[in-house]
Amino acid sequence: MLVAISAGDEHSCGLEPDGVALCWGNNDHGELGDGTTVSSSVPVAVAGGHAFVEIGAGDDHTCARTADGGVFCWGGNAFGMLGDGTTRARLSPVPVAGDLVFESLTVGRFHACGLTADGTAWCWGRNQAGQIGDGTPGIDRREPVPVAGELAFSVVDAGQTHSCGIADDGAARCWGANEFGQLGTGNTIASPEPVLVAGGNAFAGIRAGWDHSCAWAADGSGFCWGRNDEGQVGDGTTIDRPEPTPVEGGLAFGAIAPGWSHTCALDIDGAAFCWGSGGKGELGNDAFENSPLPVAVVGGLTFTAISAGDDHNCALTPGRAGYCWGQNDEGHVGDGTLTNRARPVRVGG
Repeated sequence: MLVAISAGDEHSCGLEPDGVALCWGNNDHGELGDGTTVSSSVPVAVAGGHAFVEIGAGDDHTCARTADGGVFCWGGNAFGMLGDGTTRARLSPVPVAGDLVFESLTVGRFHACGLTADGTAWCWGRNQAGQIGDGTPGIDRREPVPVAGELAFSVVDAGQTHSCGIADDGAARCWGANEFGQLGTGNTIASPEPVLVAGGNAFAGIRAGWDHSCAWAADGSGFCWGRNDEGQVGDGTTIDRPEPTPVEGGLAFGAIAPGWSHTCALDIDGAAFCWGSGGKGELGNDAFENSPLPVAVVGGLTFTAISAGDDHNCALTPGRAGYCWGQNDEGHVGDGTLTNRARPVRVGG
């Protein structure tokens, strides 16, 4: 059984009810955290004996949070994304520097962010496009630094080269790269500090993907913006959108998870839908083709949580079973095979 799950680039991770972390997939940089660099197509236990309450898988690194607010990371560290003050890869968990107490954690492709009790967002890792948000693009951060602007956030999420959050004033803000309009400002001007998302929408949640972002309102209305060459915005077109655009299909969403060039979501009843790139099976509809509009994930399962990675996704059922689908050449679907899956398969086989 799993109580949390996260899909990264070529690996995935989850948490058991007692807080033990499990990871599976590619392990070239130690991102599985088991003390080796041996990849695994089935879950393996993360070393160290820690009990975690939250976990996030990035490109070649992973971070997790303990109940007392400590954050540990492991795997690749070329840009300082482990937050331990070095650029040395780690095969098992090491604590993030700074003795900060985090109430939430989010892991992007090569950076990570967390929120402290006062709503301050702290980020660390790669910063070539300003995704750390401290106003210093091009300067990677090996330890957590506060996001500029003295904003108090209720939600923050790290993507590939940008990040987004919802401040306590209810307004959505994003920062970092913006070549496809992923900051949602109505233009393609990058910003190394938080800028307001256009449209004045009040969002209940927001997520940053690779080159696009998505959010949903309290009434379930879904919006995406940014890169849309594969239909990942979900408006029925392949035109990039520099500001929030409604997801078509008349669905009411409880969660949306943007990945690389696709997006998946849960409606308010827990049914899964995906849209965008589908060549690796990542739409979960028993096909290997794109769709610029939401399509139902097959299998009749309902989920309580969903996470989109590079070209695969993972989700949890109410019974705490983990399911993944999509690209699987490194075993990151976790079913013991290396076969791409166009429908959900249970983690562990």
